[in-house]
Amino acid sequence: MDQFEKLESKINIFKKAAEISEGFLNECKKLSTDSHVFKSKLGEAFYMLRDYEEALTLLTSSFEIQENNNTASRIALCYSRMSKPIEALTWINKAIAIAPEGNLSAHIIGREIPYKVLQFNFLVKSGRIDEAQTLLEQKTINDNDSMVLSASATIKMLKGNFQEASQLLQSAYEISDETTKIEIKEQLILSEKLSSTEPDLIPLVERTIMSARWPD
Repeated sequence: MDQFEKLESKINIFKKAAEISEGFLNECKKLSTDSHVFKSKLGEAFYMLRDYEEALTLLTSSFEIQENNNTASRIALCYSRMSKPIEALTWINKAIAIAPEGNLSAHIIGREIPYKVLQFNFLVKSGRIDEAQTLLEQKTINDNDSMVLSASATIKMLKGNFQEASQLLQSAYEISDETTKIEIKEQLILSEKLSSTEPDLIPLVERTIMSARWPD
């Protein structure tokens, strides 16, 4: 994907986000400003416009009024986008505690995603690899999901298995949607570059991988 295609893809994503946010705004105009639904919908609108700080403030306020798995999962996404995977994991765990088999609705991230897939992703981002692998082995998540494949590739890279990581990322890229193709492609390029890294640079590799923002 060249620079022009990358920019065009981001513009199309933003246009869609703006349309969804306008819909949320129209819904909010019909609600009381003290309503947890009002704060949740307005928070979602700010999230779609990538104002994660404002979204987080509104969504947290909504959750304080009424605990809700949908709100908790959106708070988790805000923290993830702000590169705070530990906090993201805390909040997706709250969503799972309320609704163990719950899913993130498609209008938020482009497709419906089980909470446990997000949990796996955040475990990897938080460096809790053993817990992530245990979750994968329990067969409670779809290991052919693009997000799971991408996070699994991160585990492989952390262990220095860059060829296997590249294979997983190629599979993830082939089944991913437009909102995640760019990030997965960048991760694939990184994996291919790291495959030629000298062994004594592995600690640096680990820091590079864990500080990167993988697809949400």
